[in-house]
Parts: sequence; structure tokens; C-alpha cells
Amino acid sequence: MTIGRAEEDRNRVDIFTVELLWKMEYFSQKMALRIGVLLLIGVSSKYLAV
Repeated sequence: MTIGRAEEDRNRVDIFTVELLWKMEYFSQKMALRIGVLLLIGVSSKYLAV
């Protein structure tokens, strides 16, 4: 019984870790996209202003 519960806890931790990694990857992709868009707007506005 104790072994089964330990296995269950480990599975729960694995699922939590996978979800956390997925959320971090998704968030970093969104941030990278936002930074890229901001850079693009900044560069284009600088060229348009000149």
C-alpha cells in the first residue's frame, strides 16, 4: 500500500512538472513574441521618423 501511494505521488509530481514546464515554455514564447513585436515597431517607427 505504501509503495502504491509513493508511486501515485511520483506520478502526480511528474504531471505537475510537465504542466509547469509547458506553462513556462508557453509564457516565454508569448514574451519573446511580444518583445519581437515591440522591437519591430520601435525599429520601423525610427526609420519612419527619419
